[in-house]
Amino acid sequence: MPPCDVAAEQSVLGAILAFGSETFEKVQAVVTPSVFYRDGHRRIFQAISEIHAGGRPIDLITAKDQLRESGELDRVGGHAYLAELADAVGTAANIGHYAGIIAKKARLRRVLGLCQRTIEQVQDLKADPFELAHGLAGDLGEMVEDSSGTGFLTASSLLNTAFEAETPVLGRGILPATGGLIIGADSGVGKSMLRLDLAIHLALGLDWLGLPVPKARKVLIVQIENTMRTEKVRLERMLKGLGLNGPPVGLSWGPPDRFDLSLKKDRARLEDLVKRSGADVTIFDPLSSFHSGNENDSVQMRQVLDTFTEIGRKCNAATVIVHHHRKPNAEDNGSGAFMLRGASGIKDWTDTLMTLTPKPHERRVLRLIDFHKVRNGPQPAPLLIERDENFVHHLTEPNVLCPPSRVKEILEDLGGEVEGQAGLMEAIQKEAGCSDKTAKIYIRNAVWLGAIFERSSAGHAQRKVYSIE
Repeated sequence: MPPCDVAAEQSVLGAILAFGSETFEKVQAVVTPSVFYRDGHRRIFQAISEIHAGGRPIDLITAKDQLRESGELDRVGGHAYLAELADAVGTAANIGHYAGIIAKKARLRRVLGLCQRTIEQVQDLKADPFELAHGLAGDLGEMVEDSSGTGFLTASSLLNTAFEAETPVLGRGILPATGGLIIGADSGVGKSMLRLDLAIHLALGLDWLGLPVPKARKVLIVQIENTMRTEKVRLERMLKGLGLNGPPVGLSWGPPDRFDLSLKKDRARLEDLVKRSGADVTIFDPLSSFHSGNENDSVQMRQVLDTFTEIGRKCNAATVIVHHHRKPNAEDNGSGAFMLRGASGIKDWTDTLMTLTPKPHERRVLRLIDFHKVRNGPQPAPLLIERDENFVHHLTEPNVLCPPSRVKEILEDLGGEVEGQAGLMEAIQKEAGCSDKTAKIYIRNAVWLGAIFERSSAGHAQRKVYSIE
């Protein structure tokens, strides 16, 4: 027989079946289906891996059901063999040792296979000995540096590793699969309504605010700021506004509980919640409900945020976090609304940072979305959105940012009269974040509708004076 240790294989499988997911996680970095010698053992471990990837508990029953669904239960020895594996193991204490034995035997079989292949190639009289030697040396060199034996991954091994293609949650690099997105805004701006709008679109697989949603996702919302009555009212209104007859199948809410992710028990509780939901995307609203530490302490906040990362990777889920802005200060130069509350590590953690800022209008609810960081794609232009009476958000034209009434208010703030267009244009640009050309359009519309008045300067006929009277 080629190098193998069937008893060690049985001990590893039995310990996993008897003691569950935590035992599997201890060996999954060392053991893969391919390292098992027996074909039935490979199939059992593959089934266990699929159970774990799906976020389900690993035990004798789930393994049996998984193998039955794939039509392989009889091929591995049936339920009786699975039960025999689980019953034969009294402890999981030595599973790491047995996993190492299995991996070592698999490497020995690989060496044997390379040598046997080389022997067969040598029998060819036309074979080039130098080519054979270089080929064998390269293959053996990869084994020497292989991560399964040394803990390192060589460049050659990495290039030869096949990774399953991932479909992004939000396209253009905004939210990769298992990535992180932060939505930041001041209190009362509408962060929770925006994240609910996003959740509905993700659950339905509908593009959101011009951003592609490649496929429908299972979405879990874990929030504590709003009552469930409020969530229900908003959901009903949004579904009506979107013309939908019923709720998305893939959208669900977790219990409105607080979590303190500095505590091990709460980390385990939140991980279990996400696993049981089977969510592809989990929305946490707000960040402050998931810790009891000082948000200005980078070490404490990284522990909290790294927990979200770990849970997302274990459950194969992307993470969306809703977070508050801090109060503006004198150093912000009017940009305090764009600053996240707490340590800079919060911004460093996320793949994409979106901020939501209110834009004044006498009749319409306007918000500006800015992308302050997009790690996985090009920086998108800001999006001006309007929230309708059903709380649904739509893209809108930027020329509604500064209507004539607002131009009049800006002019009043400047003293009610200015000579020349430059000062008024600068104030409008600061207000609306627009170009020179757009600011001129706002002024022209305000004059045309009688909100402000324009006349020639007494000292210079080509120079205009703008006033409110």
